[in-house]
Amino acid sequence: MRAFISIVAIAFAVVLTGCHKPESERYIATRTDLDPKTKEAILKHRIILGMYPDEAAAAGGEFFYEVHADKTRWGETYDPWEVIFSERTHPDNSELKLTFHTRTQFDTILPVAFTVVFTNGTAVSITKNSK
Repeated sequence: MRAFISIVAIAFAVVLTGCHKPESERYIATRTDLDPKTKEAILKHRIILGMYPDEAAAAGGEFFYEVHADKTRWGETYDPWEVIFSERTHPDNSELKLTFHTRTQFDTILPVAFTVVFTNGTAVSITKNSK
């Protein structure tokens, strides 16, 4: 019984302190430079063309990635996460494909997989994946 009460107390404390905020809201709080259109898209959990990879991650959540790093900048050995999350501040000729699986992107009942392609640091295409 004490364990149950402790769990309830912790859950209540999380709600009161705001620790339950979605990642997208925490991300927006750190980015005072976001334009209104991008901010709205992130809050609606939708990725839009022109977003940077970190903005897309804040909007879409977890993703699979395919990274073809700009060899002139990164060489042959690189950390794909570093490439992905440096594109906003230092865009280069890396090509990224991030695949998400959400209900919110296309406003569907069931989650839909889709791939976002980034070139020169920004999203240039969003494509539903075929089954």
